[in-house]
Amino acid sequence: MACLLVAGGLFLPRLIVALLGIFTHYFSVFSSFIWPLLGFFFAPTTTLAWAWALHSPSHSVHGFDLVIVILAACLDLGIIGGGRSRLARRRR
Repeated sequence: MACLLVAGGLFLPRLIVALLGIFTHYFSVFSSFIWPLLGFFFAPTTTLAWAWALHSPSHSVHGFDLVIVILAACLDLGIIGGGRSRLARRRR
């Protein structure tokens, strides 16, 4: 069950970024296509949260939007860090 959760955490945000990038102009808030592309590979949840925050009425990241972006970054780092710590335990 834990493997399915980890696989979903790795796959689902990337699928959403890819679908939004292909079928919508949601990532037009970024100045270059390179940021969503890098976000797809390294931090997809943070990329989605940042784009969502920039689509807010204020068009900036502060207050509650900043909290959401920070939580998304922690989620991305937790998924990456959790896999690395398990790998280190298996090698022992």
